[in-house]
Amino acid sequence: MQKSGKIRLPKGKKVAVSLGMDFDAQAIWDGSFNLLSPAYMSRGEFGAEVAAPRILDLLDKYNLKITWFVPGHTADTFPDICKEILRRGHEIGHHGYVHENPTLQPYEQERKVMEMGLESLDKIGAPKPSVYRSPYWDFSPNTIKILEDYGFKYDSSLMGNDLFPYYPRSVECHSDRANVFGEPSRILELPVSWFLDDWPQTEYLTGGQEGQRPAQDIYDRWLPSSITPVRWTERAIC
Repeated sequence: MQKSGKIRLPKGKKVAVSLGMDFDAQAIWDGSFNLLSPAYMSRGEFGAEVAAPRILDLLDKYNLKITWFVPGHTADTFPDICKEILRRGHEIGHHGYVHENPTLQPYEQERKVMEMGLESLDKIGAPKPSVYRSPYWDFSPNTIKILEDYGFKYDSSLMGNDLFPYYPRSVECHSDRANVFGEPSRILELPVSWFLDDWPQTEYLTGGQEGQRPAQDIYDRWLPSSITPVRWTERAIC
């Protein structure tokens, strides 16, 4: 049985919201889609040079501190804005190096990517991250062990719950009999949801997804969640 927790809200509060920002910039077009043309690079540049500063100012306006999940490639390519994220008091989480798919990586390669990301975040002066988000919102069979080995406390990549954090388990999959779950990890999972992510709603990808939905559509998805005890809301900047 899944081991999950409850959210203990302060007295008088009815809602808890966790905001996570995936600051992919140019990394996603390289590591996820292999689209390196000037047009796609300019979209990543917009994320770093225009969108991120605007979002930081908006967060300041409402006195909000959030977690930015930053690929190592973003930290290396756009170090000034990443340092500004830290200067304004936000947390930075690990988000791979160049937005790789961990399910395609052998164990040693996945560890190498973990090291590369940590080195890049260290170069911008970020504290050693305690939270990880997989660039693909997916794990390889080795990911949980790697996160435990590197001392992470939290992950925000999986979808085994909607309203409450839980402890993820490895799954031994079988098509001819029942799947077998391992023991719960000591990593606490803060679950994600594609339904609440703005990337599929907004980003146009030729032959892949239409995107370009009205902002009202995204707002309508987020608004009903305000009546639930807690909701993890994801955004992407690229």
